[in-house]
Amino acid sequence: MISSITNVHPGPIVDITTTTGPINVDFTLVAVGAETEEEVPSGGFYQISTRSRHAPVRLEVVDAPVDSTLMLSSKNTRGPLEYLHPTYQGRFSSEAFIGGTPLGIRGYATDPSGNGKKRDLVWDTQSIPPGIHNVMSGEVWWGDRPGPPDPDGPYIPTFGSVHTKSVIGNPLAFLRPSNPDTIPVFAK
Repeated sequence: MISSITNVHPGPIVDITTTTGPINVDFTLVAVGAETEEEVPSGGFYQISTRSRHAPVRLEVVDAPVDSTLMLSSKNTRGPLEYLHPTYQGRFSSEAFIGGTPLGIRGYATDPSGNGKKRDLVWDTQSIPPGIHNVMSGEVWWGDRPGPPDPDGPYIPTFGSVHTKSVIGNPLAFLRPSNPDTIPVFAK
């Protein structure tokens, strides 16, 4: 997916829907400058949506620019797997009605901007009623947590959002913290 860094909203949109077959996709997110249309190392706004009724979803963001914004929604009946590139900053949530909502840690990452920032990760889980409707939510960011946009300035989102939902199965969000010695903090 290619996004112009000045065309922040709405940016490129991908919507994948199926009723019987699986969704199996890798995404590479690329940002380009508005004037040169050459690839640039940071920025961009991307929207991805997947829906499947009777088959699993496997979606992986294999590359993304630093400080890009990803808005992702994935819904199905048999547990999607979401793997987010280490540049991802933002909120994430996962819901399952029969099954868990695990958070996977897949390796560790260094600051993609090269500035040596630490990646912070907070999350919480709850089950309402126990074992039936499971919800996990949290946030991940590099360095200082991005604040809300300037209300008097233009709308420039800097904090992404990922949501997965499954009726039967285990939606899974894979993230990479920055340091193997850092224990993720559970939000309460």
